[in-house]
Amino acid sequence: MQPIRKVAVLGGGAWGTAFAIHLAAHTHALPQVTLYMRSAAQARSIAASRENARYLPGIALPPRVAITSDLSSLRADVLFAATPVAELAALSRALAAGGVDAPLVSLAKGFVATPDEPSWTLAHRAMGKFWPHPVGSVSGPTFAVEVARGLPTALVVATTDDALTRDVAALVRGETLRAYASEDVTGVEVGGAVKNVLAI
Repeated sequence: MQPIRKVAVLGGGAWGTAFAIHLAAHTHALPQVTLYMRSAAQARSIAASRENARYLPGIALPPRVAITSDLSSLRADVLFAATPVAELAALSRALAAGGVDAPLVSLAKGFVATPDEPSWTLAHRAMGKFWPHPVGSVSGPTFAVEVARGLPTALVVATTDDALTRDVAALVRGETLRAYASEDVTGVEVGGAVKNVLAI
């Protein structure tokens, strides 16, 4: 796999914004992180103010975070999907239709409802049905505002490609964030989903 130099985070909510800030400010400094959001108006507002006032008020976006609402313009070595799990299949189809070409790693937690039997599936399986590249998940006991502020936390990375797993874990790792590589994609995703149920 080629070195990871460009990444895109798909989703302009609290977690997507925080993850983009972390990659740009609290790791070994990627040249650029692109933050994609569906709303063109929201993208213009955040690009102008350099702050996601709706979800992370008071936290500035680093200069290395670029903002876009144009899905087809994304050029990245790795894509991080910070959308709800229910939207992962549709996102995968939209990316494929837009000619985007890179591994796709989910940042979401939860089970994906399906119309087939069984009536649910996991994130990497939902994405993998429509995505011809490696897929995986990042999960852990994280809070968006704490990650954005660089407070200590930990994550686990698991994908369908061992080299990608190691590279993404190394990429995400920072001074205040430990990222562990795992070969158990199913276990990581089930653990993340069950953790939310137990927390509630």
